[in-house]
Amino acid sequence: MRWWALPPLAVLATLALLVGAASSAYAQAEESTSTVFQGLVGPYQIVVIAIPNPPKQGLLHMRATLSNPATDEPVTDARVLVFAQREESAERGRAMLLNSPASPASYDAQLNLLEEGLWHFTFEVSGALGEARVEFPLEVQRQPRSLAGGLAWVGMAVALSVLVALVWWNMRRVRVHNRAG
Repeated sequence: MRWWALPPLAVLATLALLVGAASSAYAQAEESTSTVFQGLVGPYQIVVIAIPNPPKQGLLHMRATLSNPATDEPVTDARVLVFAQREESAERGRAMLLNSPASPASYDAQLNLLEEGLWHFTFEVSGALGEARVEFPLEVQRQPRSLAGGLAWVGMAVALSVLVALVWWNMRRVRVHNRAG
């Protein structure tokens, strides 16, 4: 390997490390959960979790698990709706929570909460066991600006600029060498 090939490889390795660090920090932030409701409502035992913890402005993942309290069996054939309304707003959003064959006992939805503040959520469940409705408030915090994410982008831009400069310099040097020889 030629000596001039080492700097671009070092820049690429640095770039890979920066991307890995930024993505792992994002994944850790997204993995934290909080139970926002748990209780017996009508014929269902309902547990609702929110991701991230604490809930922040932007995308909020909500997961509801339903079970039959008499048998502790999961309920896999219910229809679950969530309504969200910010306290200071008359607008009310709605989403259906869906389960999948891979996880039939979990009902999931992604909500986009554009504003911080106190939100009121209403879950409506209907299925073979009957109907249930639960309401609860949830404080949604302002999404903080991420210094780590900004630094990762700056680092990647610098690394890419250095890589381009090294390639340009190397090509220029090879051209001069070929003309001289």
